[in-house]
Amino acid sequence: MPRVIQAPQNIPSLFAFNRTTVYLLLGSDAPHETPESIVLRGTSPHGPLELEIPVEILERPSETIHQLAAKKAISELEQGRGWLPVAKTESGKLIKEAFESRYEDMVEREAVRLGVQFQVGGKWCSFVAVEKAELASEKIADDWLDVADGTGSGELEGPLKLMCTKITPELPAYAV
Repeated sequence: MPRVIQAPQNIPSLFAFNRTTVYLLLGSDAPHETPESIVLRGTSPHGPLELEIPVEILERPSETIHQLAAKKAISELEQGRGWLPVAKTESGKLIKEAFESRYEDMVEREAVRLGVQFQVGGKWCSFVAVEKAELASEKIADDWLDVADGTGSGELEGPLKLMCTKITPELPAYAV
């Protein structure tokens, strides 16, 4: 993972009264200090333009901004854009060219990594609804193991709550 993932990778042209959102996901190699401001530089018909935008620290930290950033980064990867198509190996060759046969797998793996890390769904990362089931015994897992190795009676005692996580092919999976 790079030090910083910017989404969108290429900032579109900016126009008055049109909102544009740019996200930065800082990796573990990025500086750990909170930046005081972000400097936006560009060109216009009237010459160079520079805008310093202060960074606001939230009173109650949450993951919402991170999830929006990850969703945008995943969306860019799904569309063949983002940081991975411009990433280079240590020798300076584009990863896309150096690992041409495995590049699509790398894109998918990166999108899944971001989806799982930030709990965001996408083309390659979905979340399945899970139903809780009431079962008859608190010792059901032990009894199943005992029955499997031939040492248990298979009788169930007391209440037990389990989360059913088996995914059956004939049941639909719901993506976020």
